[in-house]
Amino acid sequence: MGDAIARLRKLVEAARSMQAAADPDELCDVVVRWARAVFDLDNCAVLLFEPDGETLRIRAAHGYEPKVVESWRGGRGKGLTGRAVEEGRVVVVGDVTAEPSYVEGVSGARSEIAAPLLVEGKPIGVLDLESARAGAFGDLDLALFSSFADQAAAALHNALLRVEADGKRHEAERTAFEMTALVAAGRKLATVLDPERLLVEILGVVRETLRVPRCAVLLLDETTGELVLRKAVGYGVPEGLRIPLGKGVTGEVAATGRPARVGDVAKDGRYISGVQGGRSEMAVPVRLDSKVVGVLDVEALDPDAFDDSDQRLLEALADQVAAALHNANLTGRVGRRAQRLALLSRAGRVIATVLDPDAVLYRILELASEALGFQRCALLLKDPFGADLLVRAAMGYGDVVGKRIPSGQGICGTVFRSGTPEVVADVTKDHRYVPGLEGGRTEMAAPLRLDGTIIGVLDAESPKVDAFDPDDLDLFSGFAAHAAVAIQNAGLHDELERRTAELDRRAHRLAILHQAGQAMATALDPDLVLHEVLRLAGTALAFSRSAVLLLDREKGDLVVRASVGYGDIQGKRIPLEGTHSGEVVRDGKGLLIADVTRDSRYVQGSSGARCEMIAPMKVRGETIGTVDAESPVEGAYDQDDLELLEVFASHAAASIHNARMFQKVEDANTALRANIKEMERLNRELEQYARQIAGANDALERQVRQLLALHRAGQTITSSLDLDTTLQRILAMTRDIIDTSSSTIKLLDLETKELRVRASSGVSRQGEPTVDVPLRVGERTIGVFELAKGKAFGEEEHRMLETLASQAAIAIENARLFDETQRTYYDTLRSLAGALEARDAYTQGHSERVAKLSMRIAEKLGLPEDDRKEIYSAALLHDIGKIGVRDEVLLKPGRLTPEEMAIIRGHPIFGDAILGPLKFLGNVTGMVKHHHERWDGKGYPDGLKGEDIPLASRIVAVADSFDALTSDRPYRDRKTLGETLRIVEEETGRQFDPKVVQALFGVLGESKSGGDEIAEPS
Repeated sequence: MGDAIARLRKLVEAARSMQAAADPDELCDVVVRWARAVFDLDNCAVLLFEPDGETLRIRAAHGYEPKVVESWRGGRGKGLTGRAVEEGRVVVVGDVTAEPSYVEGVSGARSEIAAPLLVEGKPIGVLDLESARAGAFGDLDLALFSSFADQAAAALHNALLRVEADGKRHEAERTAFEMTALVAAGRKLATVLDPERLLVEILGVVRETLRVPRCAVLLLDETTGELVLRKAVGYGVPEGLRIPLGKGVTGEVAATGRPARVGDVAKDGRYISGVQGGRSEMAVPVRLDSKVVGVLDVEALDPDAFDDSDQRLLEALADQVAAALHNANLTGRVGRRAQRLALLSRAGRVIATVLDPDAVLYRILELASEALGFQRCALLLKDPFGADLLVRAAMGYGDVVGKRIPSGQGICGTVFRSGTPEVVADVTKDHRYVPGLEGGRTEMAAPLRLDGTIIGVLDAESPKVDAFDPDDLDLFSGFAAHAAVAIQNAGLHDELERRTAELDRRAHRLAILHQAGQAMATALDPDLVLHEVLRLAGTALAFSRSAVLLLDREKGDLVVRASVGYGDIQGKRIPLEGTHSGEVVRDGKGLLIADVTRDSRYVQGSSGARCEMIAPMKVRGETIGTVDAESPVEGAYDQDDLELLEVFASHAAASIHNARMFQKVEDANTALRANIKEMERLNRELEQYARQIAGANDALERQVRQLLALHRAGQTITSSLDLDTTLQRILAMTRDIIDTSSSTIKLLDLETKELRVRASSGVSRQGEPTVDVPLRVGERTIGVFELAKGKAFGEEEHRMLETLASQAAIAIENARLFDETQRTYYDTLRSLAGALEARDAYTQGHSERVAKLSMRIAEKLGLPEDDRKEIYSAALLHDIGKIGVRDEVLLKPGRLTPEEMAIIRGHPIFGDAILGPLKFLGNVTGMVKHHHERWDGKGYPDGLKGEDIPLASRIVAVADSFDALTSDRPYRDRKTLGETLRIVEEETGRQFDPKVVQALFGVLGESKSGGDEIAEPS
């Protein structure tokens, strides 16, 4: 039972370690390390499914060859691990050599246990243990291993969720970086109006944003149809270099209008080498009004240096470059255009800083009106759920926001479909015109374009005929380009904030869930676990009403064991039939009800409830109860809340299961702990008394020190169960506390009823004051404590001696009881051995001699006293299995037949079967079973070899053979000591362990020099 408690405590420590590990690979190593610690095995592996969901791969292992870990692959139904996944339960095989589905992982394995790692009933992997011993796993191993696997699965699931959250956070950070870079680039480029300086700024922006060593801007010469290198950094080629369309990577981009990315230019025939060292290249078209006007090109020194996000960023920069180039080219135009362009540039900078998606639309219209002098302006965006345009913002039109315009209808619909800006000088003469406001005569519309995709239309009207000219259209189109980028930036910012908020929410929930898992894993009181479940659930998921219901299998219903926010419903029973909770128990799946008032299966827990969700609590695939939450708001919970509650419920189920197991163990040990609790109560009383008098005046300090010394004395004298040791400690502690000159302990002989001196110290002087203190256990006197000192004993010393005598009496009684138990134990063993030897005069005394010699050998090997006692027990009973052998076989004087030899060879197994049910001999059975194994592996019953044979069995084997050789048998005379030693030496390394034989020779040498009878048996 003590071993079970120790292993269960290790299980709790393992849960803490697993919950603390954040990285999945690190967690797998933690699982392997703790599995070895809990189950005391070297061969352990954690196998997880690959992304395909079908292939199992070893993620962490101990005891496996590295090449096996690297190459091994499994799957559903393949081997015992695959079988555990397929059947969804723990699989145990006592002898893998007889199992056809076994797939060897560790050489020499004999037994194996595998448990699926289940998350919400779905396998994510397998935990596997192998042992070199057949039948190594019992019922306790099965229960502990199953619980351990559940904890490992929950911890792995949490770790994988954290990795997923980190990935999404990284993606959001990348998006934020791109948005920030684009905003900064837009601001920087929008302020430069000189064309030559703009080209230099473009190179600086691109290099700073993408961190590339080489960058170039090439513009299209429409006259010659060639690309002209206008500015470059890091290429070593002269400006003005001309590249025909379709030639090289940049020429092809300009010709096709499609971006290009080359992972290794050395393997691409299109590449035009500018300078040595370039390995990867990326080029995107620079478009103005859907027309390619140039190419933006970058190179890196490493292969495959650019990915999709880099390409998107460069394309977005190219859009800004196009707008900036367009703005710069307009600076050469006259007065009004220059002034309006400046206003337009300022407007672009301003709208680039507005990151609210709704506010940016109206800010675009305000700036367009200010920069271009429009009185009526509207912004239309594509309906995300259809093909129509929706008026999203308007100035000067009245209440038109929300108006829908089909694609291709009206001027705006035409521009949206064609992607070409358009001016209608007199709308009254154009059949396409859709009236926006009475009196409108001229209309101008420009597409809002992003990465080649039209997202909407910017529209303006004037009451004058022919109010807009081509320059106005150019300016308007440029402003539309700024507006499109601003809308994109605002959308990206809004999406980033939304994603960040969602990630923060998930991270907060995961942190609380992680905390909850740790807190629940350490709680071992079932009632405390239930209330902790509800408290942490309320913190993690903001529940105001929640309850834990546990399944009563005898009555077939659910019982409310703990609740928050429901009032007094403790003990309320919920039927399984016709209820939501019953459905969750039956199906093992969570349930979300948006409005319980519309569902007849709802069982009211509190008035005003509208939304309910229920998650199953499952242990090893079996539902043990549910966690229920309610809200007065309809649709208050979503699927994410339910999934989180289900994960939370799985933690709660494992914790409740562990608490129940711990409670069972505690209940089983209550009787054994009764004496210890009584002693603890006495110690607590002494401590309380010491604390009470601690606040007294200085005159009482000496008494406090004496009482504390008395308390330490109680702990010291009760720390040993050996009677002589206990008596000596009582004398020593009495001398230290009372300063006696002599002390004597006399104990009542249970048979003669006389007092006998059992221990004494010091010498009393004639005439010294003495005192006799009775040693009592309850109302029964077991002895007397006689003490003497140089001066009379005070009243306080009398009280201390009475208290010390009370503790000493209990310690002495416990030691005597323990000593009596030990004697009874060994008398029982000798009786068992004597029952066998009574059948054969030749073997009388054999078991006792083998036991004593085994003890001497074990002592020579330096084994601890407890181990030597167990070896003594095993040696006494090593031939107990011969009780099942018929006399005509056991006592046969001649040679045995093969059939009779087989019967004789069965006695270790029969002895193991006899001793197995006796719990107080639990550690002896294996020693008895294997005492006829041979060092070379040719023994019986299991053919164990070398150190696979228990050390105790190896010791008994040598002692048994030595005594048998030096004793008479019906079929032969005994050997002399010299003959026996030669036989033993010849069998060293074959039949016997050389180390044990060496210890035997040492014992015989000591016996010979000391005159011990072992030196020459009679």
